[in-house]
Formats: sequence, C-alpha cells, structure tokens
Amino acid sequence: MRFGPSRLFRDAIVMFLMVLTAMAVTAPKARALTASSTFIVSWQGYDWDGAGEETLTLNGQFLTALPAADTPTNGGAWASFSEDITALIVNGTNTLTFTHAPWDCGVSDDVSNLQVATGSTVVYSSTTESPLSCTQSLTYTFDVLLNNTPSSPWPMFHQNPQHTGQSPFQGPATPFLKWRFQTGGAIDSPPAVDHGRIYVTSQDGNVYALNQDGELLWTVQTGGPLRSSPAIGSDGTIYVGGCAPCGPNPTPQGILYAISPFGVAKWNVTVQNSGEGVDSLTSPTIGPDGTIYVSDVGFRIVAVTPDGSLKWQVWTQGEVVDSPAVGADGTIYAQIDDPPQLPPCGTVLNKCLVALTRTGLSSGPSVTWGSSIHPRSVLTGQSTLTVSPLVLMEL
Repeated sequence: MRFGPSRLFRDAIVMFLMVLTAMAVTAPKARALTASSTFIVSWQGYDWDGAGEETLTLNGQFLTALPAADTPTNGGAWASFSEDITALIVNGTNTLTFTHAPWDCGVSDDVSNLQVATGSTVVYSSTTESPLSCTQSLTYTFDVLLNNTPSSPWPMFHQNPQHTGQSPFQGPATPFLKWRFQTGGAIDSPPAVDHGRIYVTSQDGNVYALNQDGELLWTVQTGGPLRSSPAIGSDGTIYVGGCAPCGPNPTPQGILYAISPFGVAKWNVTVQNSGEGVDSLTSPTIGPDGTIYVSDVGFRIVAVTPDGSLKWQVWTQGEVVDSPAVGADGTIYAQIDDPPQLPPCGTVLNKCLVALTRTGLSSGPSVTWGSSIHPRSVLTGQSTLTVSPLVLMEL
C-alpha cells in the first residue's frame, strides 16, 4: 500500500521506465578478501507489508519469502530485514535476486542499504534505493573468495591427485536427465566440479563455467581445441591444458592456462615443442603444494608453479600420454609407453611406470620396486642435470 499523491506519481513514472527498459537492475560486483563461517545479508525494504510478496533466491536456490505474515505497519514505510545465507554461498560469483509477487502489480516496492557481511568483514554494500515490481526483478552480484573452502567434490581428472576415480558421494538410485547444455564443439573429457560450479572444455576452444542448474556463467576462449579435463586449485583457480598452435603446421606448442573463478585469464605458460610427441598438454594434476603437473602427450613431464613459472621438465625417452598421478607424499608417477628397449620394461610389455620426487629427480633408493636403472636428463630452469638412477617398473 502507498499513501500520498507524490508517491503514486513516482510509482507511475518508475513503472513506465521499467516497461521501456525491460531489463533487471544489476548491482556492481564486489569481491571479498576473507571468509568465515557465517554470511548475513541485511537490507531495508519499503512497503514490504504483504505476506510472502517478496521472494529471495541465492545462486538460483530459494532463500526465503518475506514478510512471513501480513504486516500493515510496513505499508508506506521502511523496514529492516536480514537473512543467514551461509548455506547457499559458493566460492566465486554469487547472485542474489529479489522478485515481487504477481498479485501486487499496482505498486513498486523498494530495496535499499543492502549489505553482505561475514563477521566484521563487509563483502558487498549498496546504499542505492532500487525499485522492485512484478515486472522487474532486482539482482545483486558479489564475489566471495573462501580461504578455508573444503575440497572440491571433483576437482580434476579422476577426482584426486592419485587418480583413484572414487567419489565420496552416492549417485542417484534412479538416474534421469536433469538438464543439458550445448557447446560449440565436441566434449572429449569429463568436467571438473567445484562448489556450485561445473567446468568443462570443448574442441571449440572454450572453457565453460556452468551453475548446478546447467546455466552458463561464463566462457573463456583459448588458442586451440581443448580435449582434456580442467583441474581446480585450492583457491578456485581453474587450470586447463591445451595447445596453441596445435599443428602439425605450424609446429605445435603445449600451453597451460590459469583462469580465475570469475572467468578472467590469469596467466598462461607455453611448453616449447621438444621435437617429439604431440605437444598438446594432458589434464593437469595438482600436487599437495599447489604445483601443477602435466605431460605434453609426448616425452616429457612438466611441473609449473601456481604463479605460472616453469619449475622443471623431465624427458622420459618414452611417450607419456596420460596425466601424471601424485602420491600423498608428493611422489609423481607417470606411465611411459614405448620406453627404451632395455630390460625389463622395454623387452616385456613395452610399458613402464616412472616415479619422481617433487624436484623432478629420480626417487632413487627410496623406491623399493623396480630393478631397471637408466640415466635421464632433467631441465631445471636453464640448467641441464643428469639424473641417475631413474626407477622404472614393469606394468
């Protein structure tokens, strides 16, 4: 309900402008620096007097309908509201939406002084008085960077650095199609799943970020087709292995991309062609210290720091076509196809398993399996070191 001719006149003007624009009001983004266990959104609402006339959703999930009951005292007046939104907060971009009941189209309610806070830290704040009607929703978008986010449910190829492929969650008893999303090219690898986010690559060269309802959040275009799964770092950074160019002409180069949870490219590092192999990078594997490990689908295992610096490369003298696996102690394991024709690997099954320390050096005497010792070269920065022994194990 409204009182006073000036207020009615203003409502008429607002309705007229909203019909002309026919678009949601979107508040500017803000980014949190820290996060704690509880997030509270608070705001003031004008003329929020009818039971359930305003509905709030966060990230597409129902939050609440307010007021809880008819409140005549709120008619033509400002009232304060607050809600605990912790359960629906996601690491990254969050979208808070207000919608107005379709049975109250004669007037436009207002929202003002909206704030999202965690403890004493203000995540987002807007003092703007914004109209809300049955034809006009109101949307606030803010970013949260959680420093203590629990592990993503499926952060990389085969779930974890050990590539066990085991999920801690039970699947549906009766599967059914919930939604589908069309990309611009073929999808050759499974997605990575963060909290409320799904990241998938496509041969069209795009990295797609979707919410849990299959709605597109953003895309990032890379320099070539993508055929491997993304990996998600502990800070939400998405790592993707690809190639640019992808050859054979011109000479292909492997490239590792780092993308923020907000869809902004952070850095990329090119792995120069070694003269052997395909040089399109595998799905990344992230070690316990944040190091990103990839193979160039050729004859190397490559380690990159979280800031995009090349840490080391190891030439394996045999094709490494799958993602390296990382043990709980940081040991890196990779399968080598067509290794040197030396016993026992090269003369039996023609496949071997290589174990490396975090520095790229052979695990040496600490590895008790395998008996074949062969020299290998390791490139660290601009220096070439001879590594012996490198332990190989017949599969």
